[in-house]
Amino acid sequence: MAQDGAIMINNLRREHVIDQGYFNMRCELYPGCPKWIKWNPTKEENAWFPERTADLFSEKLWDRLFPNRTHNPGTLSQPCCSQFALSRDRIRSVPLSQYEALRDWLWETDIGSGYSGRIMEYIWQYLWLDKDEHCPAISECYCKGYGLCLESEQNQKVVRYNRLRQQMDEQMTVFGNWDRDHCKQLGDGTPEKRKCKQGNPEVPKFLQIRKEKNALEESLAEEMGIVEP
Repeated sequence: MAQDGAIMINNLRREHVIDQGYFNMRCELYPGCPKWIKWNPTKEENAWFPERTADLFSEKLWDRLFPNRTHNPGTLSQPCCSQFALSRDRIRSVPLSQYEALRDWLWETDIGSGYSGRIMEYIWQYLWLDKDEHCPAISECYCKGYGLCLESEQNQKVVRYNRLRQQMDEQMTVFGNWDRDHCKQLGDGTPEKRKCKQGNPEVPKFLQIRKEKNALEESLAEEMGIVEP
């Protein structure tokens, strides 16, 4: 779907949304699955925000977000990024007071939007499905959610595409470390800074990964008959 919301909506099977109540529109599992967020993490496990470990994914946070919960999660997992579709009945199945608790926490928390938003993106399956983890197979998500039922070879391509996207994210971390260790002292936007970044030995690998990912993306869109806006 090229991470394009318009393409997702154009291909979405509304009957599946109505039947399931909640549908995570992102079929690629990374990032978010499997076993992505650990309940009550240690500082070492909470790489996001170690200085606020006690506030994140713990009883303290859940007391604010879900005061009437029936259980605490074990591990929170679902494909990331808050791209989802809901039925009217599923929205109304949750008491207004629950939505107010989420709203009030967002208004009152001193955790910045970068982290508070990330917390929210991993709780929707808990809120609307009463599930800690929701990681359907990629092929199932495409077939049931979009009517794009993959042949075996296409499914292998989708799995490969998802892996390439993960590798690109990992490479961006490598780039950030290189910039911190080798280029930070140079002025932003200067020829020296650009030359330093381009000197990263991982750049050719990243460009090759991106080239293969883009080619797969185009091939899959054509093979699967994805409707573009």
